[in-house]
Parts: sequence; C-alpha cells; structure tokens
Amino acid sequence: MKPVRYRFGDYRLDAAARELWHRGEPVAIAPKALECLAYLLEHHDRAVGRDELVAAVWGRVDTGDSPLTQTIWRARRAVGDSDGSGEHGSLRTVPRFGYRWVAPVQVEAIGESSSLPAESAATNSVEHTETETTAPAIPPAANPSRTRPRASRIAAFAALAAVLALAAIAMLARPSMRAAAPAASSADIVVLPVALADSATENAWVRLGAMDYVASRLRDAHLSVLPSERVVALVAAAAADDAGAQERERLAHLTGAAQLLALRASFSEGRWRFAIDAYRDRQAHTFRGEAAAPLQAADLAAAAFLDSLGRGSQVRTQSPGAIEERLQRIDAALLVGDLAEARRWSDDAPDAQRDDPRLRLRSGRIAFRGGRLEDAETAFAPLAGITGETPAAIRAQAQLGLGGIAVRRRQYDRAEPHYTQALTTLGEDGDANLLGRAYNERAVVRGGLGRVDLAIADIGRARSELGRGGDPLGIAYADLNAALIAGQRGRYDEALTTFDRSSAAFERFGIVDGLATSLANKANLQLSLLDTTGAVASAAQAWSLLPRLEDHRLIEFVAQNHIRALRSSGRLAEAGQALDRFEGGGDHASQDPGFAVLRAGLLLDQGKAPLALHLADEILARIERAPVGSCSDSIPQAALVLTEAALQSRRADAAEPLLARLDEFLAAPQDPGWLFVTELARGELKASSGDADADRHFAAALAQADSAGEPADIVTAAAAYAAFLVAHNDRARAAPVLTRLDPYVDRDYRAARAAAGLHALLDQPAPAAAADLKARTLAGERVAISP
Repeated sequence: MKPVRYRFGDYRLDAAARELWHRGEPVAIAPKALECLAYLLEHHDRAVGRDELVAAVWGRVDTGDSPLTQTIWRARRAVGDSDGSGEHGSLRTVPRFGYRWVAPVQVEAIGESSSLPAESAATNSVEHTETETTAPAIPPAANPSRTRPRASRIAAFAALAAVLALAAIAMLARPSMRAAAPAASSADIVVLPVALADSATENAWVRLGAMDYVASRLRDAHLSVLPSERVVALVAAAAADDAGAQERERLAHLTGAAQLLALRASFSEGRWRFAIDAYRDRQAHTFRGEAAAPLQAADLAAAAFLDSLGRGSQVRTQSPGAIEERLQRIDAALLVGDLAEARRWSDDAPDAQRDDPRLRLRSGRIAFRGGRLEDAETAFAPLAGITGETPAAIRAQAQLGLGGIAVRRRQYDRAEPHYTQALTTLGEDGDANLLGRAYNERAVVRGGLGRVDLAIADIGRARSELGRGGDPLGIAYADLNAALIAGQRGRYDEALTTFDRSSAAFERFGIVDGLATSLANKANLQLSLLDTTGAVASAAQAWSLLPRLEDHRLIEFVAQNHIRALRSSGRLAEAGQALDRFEGGGDHASQDPGFAVLRAGLLLDQGKAPLALHLADEILARIERAPVGSCSDSIPQAALVLTEAALQSRRADAAEPLLARLDEFLAAPQDPGWLFVTELARGELKASSGDADADRHFAAALAQADSAGEPADIVTAAAAYAAFLVAHNDRARAAPVLTRLDPYVDRDYRAARAAAGLHALLDQPAPAAAADLKARTLAGERVAISP
C-alpha cells in the first residue's frame, strides 16, 4: 500500500501501517476489507469497477461475487455505515458496476516516499523470489515462486498480442469515441445491418455503412450499443438482414440486449426512405426518415428514435455530408475485410477531405490491416501528437495504432508507452470500450514483459470498462489475458477455468481467431502440466480452425502447440505430417525456428539423433534471421534438443559451441528459463565426460524447476538427474528425485521411464516393473534410447 494516510470524518486510515483508527482508538478490520477500503479511498475521485477492485486486492480477476460482497460489507461496518446496504453512507454501491467512496477525504503523504508512482499500488500482489542453488545436495521440493514467465508463455503472450492488435485496430475507425453509457454487463441496444429493398451494387455499402452510422448516433446520446464489428460477426453465418422473429430471439439471447433495431432502406424517385424497427419484448415501434442521401435519411430516423427516449437534445445537429458518406463507405468495406475497396475510397478522396483527421486515421488502419506497418506509422504518428481542435478520441486511437504496430513488431517495451499515452488522452470519462481495449492490450504487453502485478491491475480495469460499454467479446479477450496471467502465477485451475470461459464466449459469437488463441493457449498450459490427453484435445480443436485463420503468427502458434501435443503423446507420424505443412513445400511454409526445433525433436524420438544434430545449422540460421526477441521460446528448446542430439550422436564436443551461439541470440540471457536450461545442459555434458561436478548442475536445475513449479520442467530435470544417478549407482540421492517423478508416472513417458530406473536402483522390483510397463504404454511411436 502507498505510504499515505486518509482522513475522513472521525476516521484515519494509515495505508502503510495497515491500520484503521476512530477517534484515537484502533478499529478491528479484516485485512481484505482494509485493502478494499484503502483502494477506494485512493481512487475516491471516481467509481471503481468490481473487477478492478478484485484485481487490486486479490491479485486476480474473478473471485465470484460472494467474497467481494462480504468484504465490502465488513468495510462499511468498520467505518460506521451502519446498515451496510450501500444505499447511504460513505461507501456507495454503483449499480451494475462497482463501488465509490463519496465522503470528503483528506490525503496526507508520509515522508518523501509519497512521490512513488501511482502504479505501485498494484505491485504488492506478487512475491518475486529468486532461487540460487550451488550446493549439490538435493533440497526438498520447494514452494514454487511462480514468477518467471516460461518460454512457451512468452510465445502465448505474443500470439494473444497479435490477435488483440488486430481486434483493437478494428475499433480505430469508429466515427467518434464518446463518453459511454451507464454501466452494464452487456449492450442495451443491438443495431442490425440494413435490409435494402434493391440490390444495386453502388448502394451495397449502405447495408453496413448506415448500420454503423446509426450505431454511432446512438452512442452520441450515451446509449450502450454493441460494437459494429461484433454485430457483423454475429450475423455472418445467418441471413439476418430481414431480422425475422427467430433470428431476433437468437441475437437477443446471445447479446443480452434489451432492444434490437432492425433497419430498412429503399430508394425511389431520387429519395431515400429509411426505417428503424425498434424491438423490445417482441413489440416493435417504427421510426422513419426521408432525404436525398442515405445517411441523411438514416440520421432523421435515428433522431426520431432518440426523441422517443427523451435523448434528442444530447446529439449533434449537423447533417451528414460527403465526408461522412466516404468514411462510412470505408468502414463498411473494412467491416467485411475488403481492404481493396476501403483503400480505393481512401485514396480517391478529394483534396478538400484529405486533411480530415478521421480520414487519415482510416488510412492508417487500412495500412495496418494490409501489413504495411511503415505506412500505418506514417499515418498514425502525426495524429498521435497533435493538439488543438482535433478530438482527444482521434489522438487516442492513433496512439493505440502505434501501440499495435509495436506489438506486431514484438517491441513490447515500445508498445507500453503508447497504450499509457492513449489512456491518459482518453481520461476516466472516455469511451468505455476503447478504454477497455487499451487496458487489455497494455495488460498483454505487460504480461509479455513479466510485469505481472501491473498486468493484473490492467485486466481488472479492462473488464470494468468493457462491462460498462456493453462489450461481452471484449470481456472474453480480457478473460483470455487473465487466464495467461493466472497460469504464469501458478494458479492452474483458475487459468484452465478462465480459458474455458473465454473459449465459450468466442464460440458463441463465432470469433474464430479468439477461439483458436484460447484453445491453443489452454493446450500450451496443459502440456506444461503434463495433461497430455487434455492438451491433444484442446490443440486438435484449435488445429481444426486453421483453414479459417488468416494471421500467420496465430496459425504458427496453433500449429506448434498441436505438433508438441502429438509428440508428447507419442503420435510421431501425425506430428510429422502436420509439420510437413510448414516446411519448404507445405501450404504454410514458414521460416520460424520453432518448426525446425520441433523437427529435430521428432527425429530424436525416432532414434535419429545424427539427423537431428544435422539441423543445428538451419536452426541457428533461422534464429539469426528472426527479429530480436522473437525467439525467446525457441532458443531454450533448441538448447535442450541439440544437446541431447549431440550426446546421442556421441558428439558431445558439438554441444558447447551450439550453446554458446544460442546464448548470443538471447535478448535476456539472465532469464530464469534460460538459466534452467543451461544448468541442465551443463549437467548432461559433464555427466557424459564422467565429471562429478555434473551432480551440482543437475541439483541446481531441479531446484529451479521446483521453484518455478511447472510439472513439465520438474520432470525434465528429474529425469535427466535420474539417468545420472542410475549410471553412478547413487542410491542415496535416488529417493528424493523419485519423489519428484512419482506424481507423473501415470501420465508422462519420461517420468515413467526414469522412475523405473530409480526403483530398480533401489531394489524395488515391483514398482520398477509397474513403471516400466507404464512407460511402454505411454511410449507410442517413440524409440527407446538407452541412457
């Protein structure tokens, strides 16, 4: 907590001392209630969402309603809110959102430390522990610190960042981003595509362009409207333009919206006639507009609808003109992914429109979507820095665009300031959906940088803002991010549950890239937990979506997890067939070094170590060509695979130079994951030469694996150590290593095989035979290699 005191009425809360006083007497208060109270006092200038408060106090984003409700009740009782209801008193409930401290507060800084940055409030939720092991003795299994991001987790954050960069960029061309509606967990209104009376090609843009325009008009009036890109995803698989009763019920059920607006338009005798059929509880009221241009007619119908709600005075009065029609034509094309059409309307703009910041913003978006990052940067950069009459929302969207470009380049350290700048530009009262996206993207970047505590706080804010803006899919992306963070912190059950929740939302809304990302990340976690059966199922489901994916990084992430899962289950032929698709002649040919490392691993499992070692030069060349920092997952795996290949090929002398080259490529050579791999590799190399110092390195690697707490690393280290102990007939050290392996014998081939050797060393024939049988069962197509 910050070193400050808060005074309110006759109370004093000392945050640093974690004490609450009333008229000079200490007040008994539960620790979590005190933390909630301190956080609400710190942010007394605004309402705090439930998810944000949970993230700040519990260090997670989902505890369920009951713990938070009980904690708030205790906090209210402690400060004299006698009935504890939240309807009166100092700590008020904000319906459908969270809580707010409303009483006057005096803040007193304590000493010079009061100048700490605001973000430090969230940093006490994670303990950072470093384990340094130099003694050869085998320590007892440690309580895992679970603070280092595993290499494969870095890849997971990279995949999510790529998907979110595309998702966030879809928000950049909104006609405007305004103050959001009152808090809600789902949008109050869904605006459906326009049903056109004629099929003239020149008017096809009206279907989505006018839909998006009407939606923006309603947001002008501070109504909560489902984002247009979400609507397009929902209706893509159904002919929803006529908005029949069955389709309306489906959409209402999916979105939870109170009203569905079905739009109709026709053109005759030089006039556009536009109708909005507003459905609520199966009853419809129709609002009409007629004008010479489609957007003008839509504008009149929208105004009539808003007048019926008493919101007519809250909207703009200027009628849409030529620039608005051009912008909506671009947006309509982008909503269906027609970049060529969008670019045509952007490039053909007359000189009088070219300097309009809204058009320049769309030009950047089109370039980004087309992979022209330099052009996108050229468009976004001037908009991000301008001031004056340019709306803050335009600047913020450009800043988010620059963040997305940095993410695409995997320059997370450069991306983070852009997101922070966008949040500052938007302010607390900015568009809720845009704020939610910015917080969520920054959380992904911070997770990838290992700043877990700050990422958790951002996820909480993201969920609160996205709930306020009525964007259930945005919340699903936040859940996906939260699952990654939970897994990184060792909260595996929470992570798996949250992955399932996000997957269900993506599947319900038909968001294929989000579903594939969630499933592949779940498989990634299941592999680290040695749940091979679960990993194969999750990865196979993600793999089945491959034909519907477009982003090559997501395709490669899905594929690599699928191949890893098949390899772990011993299904080497299937893994090889999948891998073939990403080699020179395959339909997804890739230069990602991860595929070459996987090929070397498969060759090892097939007993072809010399061929695996022969791939070393190709692996090193691919890593050298890859962007700096993009191979944090491949390099440690390459070290393990190539060391093993060298040893099995009786070429131990080749391993040291390979390890040295890999070390040169690392962006962060002191990363704990790399230190673990190098300790293990040194142990194996020294063991191969008969050096007794190998024992120390094996013990150090096992201690690091224990500290991190991931079963896959524990088994990797323990299995290597077991082979050394068996070779040296070291019965004294066998039992402690065996205890690390026993929990995984029934589900992991390496654990079963190593345990069989240790049981035999300890003269335990029955357990040795059982473990050996299990190893044979789990081997699949692997070729057993003598240690």
